Amino acid sequence: VKVARHANISLLVRAEMASDEKPERRLPRVCEFIYRTSDGQRGRLPMNKVGGSWDGFQSYALEGDILERVPDDIRFYVRGDDHTIGPFNIQALQPPLVVSTQVDCEFPGYLVDEASSRFTDRRIPYSAGMKLPFGTKARLVVFIDTLVGRAWELDSEGKLAGPSHWKDTACGVALNEIRESREFGLVIEGPDGVFMPTPLNFRIDVEEDKPPQITSRLQGIGTAVTPDARIPLLAEINDQHGVQSTWLELQTPLTDALMIDQPATEGSLQSEIDLRKLRIGGQIPADLPVDPPGEIVITVAATDYYNLDSGENVGAGPRHLLEVVTADKLLRILERAEADQRFRLEQIYQEMTDARGYIARARSAQANTRSGFEPGDEANSSQIGSNSPEDWDLRQLFIQRALLQCQKSAQEIDGVAFTFDNIRLQLINNRIDAEDRKQRLDQDVAVPLRSIVAESLPALEQSLLNIDLILRQLVNPGTGELDHDQLVPQADETTLEALAAADQVLGEIQAVLDSLLKFETQNELLDLVRNMLEQQQDLKRRTEAMRNREAFDDIFNK
Repeated sequence: VKVARHANISLLVRAEMASDEKPERRLPRVCEFIYRTSDGQRGRLPMNKVGGSWDGFQSYALEGDILERVPDDIRFYVRGDDHTIGPFNIQALQPPLVVSTQVDCEFPGYLVDEASSRFTDRRIPYSAGMKLPFGTKARLVVFIDTLVGRAWELDSEGKLAGPSHWKDTACGVALNEIRESREFGLVIEGPDGVFMPTPLNFRIDVEEDKPPQITSRLQGIGTAVTPDARIPLLAEINDQHGVQSTWLELQTPLTDALMIDQPATEGSLQSEIDLRKLRIGGQIPADLPVDPPGEIVITVAATDYYNLDSGENVGAGPRHLLEVVTADKLLRILERAEADQRFRLEQIYQEMTDARGYIARARSAQANTRSGFEPGDEANSSQIGSNSPEDWDLRQLFIQRALLQCQKSAQEIDGVAFTFDNIRLQLINNRIDAEDRKQRLDQDVAVPLRSIVAESLPALEQSLLNIDLILRQLVNPGTGELDHDQLVPQADETTLEALAAADQVLGEIQAVLDSLLKFETQNELLDLVRNMLEQQQDLKRRTEAMRNREAFDDIFNK
C-alpha cells in the first residue's frame, strides 16, 4: 500500500466467525499488529475490537501510534491467537506539494478598458477569501511539484463532485460566470498513486456591482425659491468601477422630470439649475405656480457601466424639495430667519456677559463667601487680600468657567455668521433686487461676527489661559519659577486685561445687535408698506369684480 509520508492512517481487519459451512472457525481472543520499520524499529501493538460481530465477521482496528504521521516504510503482520497473516508492506512516499495557486480571470465586458489595460484578461494569485467582480468567468489552477496522476473536484459539503481537468503539473476547476460566492475543493493524486494528505479547500466571494453612491447639497438656497432663482448644487459621486453618465432631475408641479445632462465625472460635481433660463427656453412652464406655492424637486442621478441582467445600475442622491414663492414672500421668510438669528445672538451676548462676571469674580478674594453674588458683579477693594490656597482654587474655577463659555460662544457666533452669509446668498441666488440689504448683511453683520471669532475671542481666550497658568502656580506653590509675591500682582494685572478683552467682545456683539435692530425696524416698516399695497391690490380686484357683476346684471335687466 502506498501512502503519503507523515499521513495519518488506520488499519481495519476482520476475523471470520464459525458457521455451518466452516465450523472450525473461531474468533481470536487477542489480535495483534506486529511491525518493523525500514530504519529497524520494531514492535507489536494490540488491536481494538470494533463493536459486535456482524454478518459473520468481527472487526478489529488500529489507529494512532506508529500509524500516526507515518514516518517511513513499514512491514507488518496481523496475528490472532496462534494464526498469523502477512507480511504486508506500507510504502511511505513523498506526497504532491502545492507550488502555487492561480486564478485565470475573464472579467465582464462592462469593466474592461483596453486603453488602460484595466480589467483585461489576466492570471492573479489566489488568496483566501478573495473577491471577484460579479459576472467574472474564472478558472482556478493549482500547480504541484510533480506530474498530476488524477484529480477530483469536491462540492461545498466536501463530497465528490466529479473528475477535475489536469495536464502535466497543473489541475484546475472551471467556475464559469461567478454570480454568487463559491466554496469547493480538490483532491490530487500524484503519478505514483499517492494522494495529498488532506483535500485543498477554496472559497471565492463575489463583489456585487452597486449603483453609484451620491450625496448632494444646495449652496446658498433655503427651502423656498423664486421662479427666477439660480440654484447652485454640490454633489459627491462615487462608484466602484467608474461613472458612465450623470444628470440632474428637475420635477415641477406641471411637468414630468426634466433631465439636465452633466459631465460624467466621478468625485465632486459643481453645477446649478437656472429656473429663469429654463422658463425662457420653454423647458419648464413659464408660469410656475407661486400662489399657493408650488413645489419643485431636484435630484442628482448617475449610472455606472454595468450592463448584465436587467441593465445599468442607476444611483440617485437625496431629493431636494423646494417651494416656489414670490419674491415678497421669500423676503418675509428671510426676515424671520434674521430675527431668529438676532435672538440667538442676544442669548450669546447674555452668556458672554456671564463669562465676564466670572472673570470679575475671580478678582475677588472673598467672592465665594459673599451670598447673592452673581456673574457680572464687580469686586471691590474690601474683597481683595485673601491669599489662601482655597481662594486661589476658587478663582481658578471661575476662570475655567469663563474659558469654557468663550469657546462655546466662538462656535455659536461662527454658526450665526454662516447663517447670515447664507441669507445673503439666498438673496443673490434668487435674484432679489436688494443691494443695500446684501451689503448690510455682509459688511455690518457677517464680517464683524467673523472678526470676533478670528480675533477678539482668541485674544480673550489667551488672556484666560494666562490667568489659569498663574493661578495654577498659586494653588500649588513651588511649581513655577516666580514666588507668591510676584505672582499675585501678575494675576491681578492679567485679570484686568481679560476684563478689557471681554468688554471689547461684548461691545462688538452689541454693535452687530444694534445694526440688526435698526434694520429690523426698517423691515417692519417695509412689511407694513407691502401689506398696504397688497390690501390696495385686493381692494382694486374686488372693486373691478363688483363692477363687472353690476354691468352683467344691467344687461339681463334690460
